[in-house]
Amino acid sequence: MNFLAFCPCERVIVDKEGRHSLIGIIRGFTIEPATIGMPRNAVAPREWSLYTMWKVGPEHIGRKFEQWYQIYWPDGEKFSEENFDFIADSHLQQTTLDLMGFPAGQAGDVRIVTWLFEAGHKISDLIETTIRVIHAPRQIADPALASTQ
Repeated sequence: MNFLAFCPCERVIVDKEGRHSLIGIIRGFTIEPATIGMPRNAVAPREWSLYTMWKVGPEHIGRKFEQWYQIYWPDGEKFSEENFDFIADSHLQQTTLDLMGFPAGQAGDVRIVTWLFEAGHKISDLIETTIRVIHAPRQIADPALASTQ
């Protein structure tokens, strides 16, 4: 199995034939923390997905694989770890992991890694991507600049 794509998305739709449609590839988020501050472990109530595509050699068709994911806060602490099994059924294997909750409490790069196991053995390199989180304080309009009507 050879890695082809790894994309964090707002949503992935899978049709009846198993085709994946990527909606809104996520490069980063700008978050307006509350004026009282945001806890470093704050999680935004947001659905999002991780899409991966692998090129499957003929020797791998019909075999069972286990895909692992780890998500890390910008400070390097692990936020989440997920895994699931799949059977490679064509020359291009697409997988999607749907998630609820995005690590929003720390500004910086949220690191996401994935890899494959087969029969208890790691068979791929670590594949990595990041999502940049920016904390931008809410801009309060200057009353002196506000127009009056």
